[in-house]
Amino acid sequence: MGKSRYSFQSLFETGNIQVLQDALSDTLHVGIQLTDADGHAVTGLSAVGDREFQAAKPGNAIMIDGDVFLYVLMDLSGLPEEDAEKAENLIMVTFGQMTELAFDKKAALQHQGGLSERIDNITGTMTKIYFENRLKVIDRSGVIPVAVIAGNINDWKYVDDNYGKKESNRLVSVIANILEEESQDDYLIGRCDGDVMNIIIPKAEYEEARDYCDRVQKRCMEYEDVRLAPSIALGIAMKTNVEQQLEDVLSDAEYEMYTDKVNLKKQSGYKDRLKKGMPT
Repeated sequence: MGKSRYSFQSLFETGNIQVLQDALSDTLHVGIQLTDADGHAVTGLSAVGDREFQAAKPGNAIMIDGDVFLYVLMDLSGLPEEDAEKAENLIMVTFGQMTELAFDKKAALQHQGGLSERIDNITGTMTKIYFENRLKVIDRSGVIPVAVIAGNINDWKYVDDNYGKKESNRLVSVIANILEEESQDDYLIGRCDGDVMNIIIPKAEYEEARDYCDRVQKRCMEYEDVRLAPSIALGIAMKTNVEQQLEDVLSDAEYEMYTDKVNLKKQSGYKDRLKKGMPT
């Protein structure tokens, strides 16, 4: 039986636990003190009147994942045997359940924190850091061919300036949803900047990537909204040699993306569609 890696302070606010401990002590007429796995006091002594505190050490153990997290020292000497047993059980159940709840909450927050490093909270796609890490993994794997698509959401700043942050976030979310819905399970999609959405398709030929981009842009054009006119410029580059680095291939895709952006903005009716939500 080892010592838990979690400290008392990492799960609890000491003052709140002290209040609870004092209340239990007053109600049950039991002296109580909590110590850590090394026997160091983590709460003050809740004594019963002037009675000298008498408790066997180390006390009753509260465990986390099979390791000792706390010891509960109890002075039950002033109670009849039957009442002492009931009081002991109630105290252990109270601190035990409280510890379980605090541990579960911390685990959930840690999981959430881990997700926030990997998943963009607006789009549900990969964050830039996680996406770039995945590129390195694919590079090391030696997989070829790999289609690399650089995407840039058109007029994101225009929407932000004219309609506000809520609508510009919605624009990003709409386009990210289209990218996801048109993708296959093995596609990697990352939001790599405010208006930058990049896609990696392992073991894909150019034609598959081209077809994907065409479907995404068609869906954007067909999207109906009183304000938003979703549009994303997309450029494709291929990794066909294991010596190539995806980071470099992505730079080539960005060059193609900028060409696509210019062509999209030259299309008839582009400006009218963009400004449809503005008052006339």
